[in-house]
Formats: sequence, structure tokens, C-alpha cells
Amino acid sequence: MKRREAKSPASDEQLALPFDRSPKATRSNGAEPLAVRIPDAVRMTGIGRSKLYELIASGDLETIKIGRCTLVTVDALKALLANARATNHKGVAEHRNTAGSGLSPHRGPSRSAKRYF
Repeated sequence: MKRREAKSPASDEQLALPFDRSPKATRSNGAEPLAVRIPDAVRMTGIGRSKLYELIASGDLETIKIGRCTLVTVDALKALLANARATNHKGVAEHRNTAGSGLSPHRGPSRSAKRYF
């Protein structure tokens, strides 16, 4: 009776599975697409599908409808992430400016800033 040799569970193929696959949006000739479908946009950005649809409904993310196919432009995805990054950095700067003063940029004085005499 022959014993079958099993692959080790930590094989390179198993560990690299989610990372070595390129997104379906890339072309075989290496050119970046102008627009991608919703599942590809979710994969490319890391944003959840529901949140992506919320952004589309609010008008924050540009889409193109061709027949029954909804496409998201790659430029719109890049702009969305750039705006989020700029907003995030602005919030960090505001936090740094008010740090230690007891003031919150959103709510006014924090509880720790109140003095009880």
C-alpha cells in the first residue's frame, strides 16, 4: 500500500493565493482600463460593495451605464481616494492644532477640559 504525500499546508501557492492574482480589471497588454465593473472597483479600492453603492447614489462616485452594465471610471476612483486622503490629512491637522487645548474640532470643550471647583 502506497502512502500519498500531502502538500504542506504552508505551501507558497496557498499563502500567496489572494495576493498573487492580479485584479480582473488589468489587461493582458498591461494597459490600465478606463472603467471597471462594480466588483472590480470594490477589489481595487478595498471599499465594501454597499459603501460603493452609497457613494454612487450620493453622486460622490461617477458611473457610466452601458446597457445593463454599470462601469466606474478609474479616474473617479482615484479622485475619490485622493479626496478621502486630503480630508483625512485635514482632520489630522485640525486634531494637532487643538490637541492639549481641551477643545475638540467638532464638539467644543471636552469633559477633561471642564474644571469642577
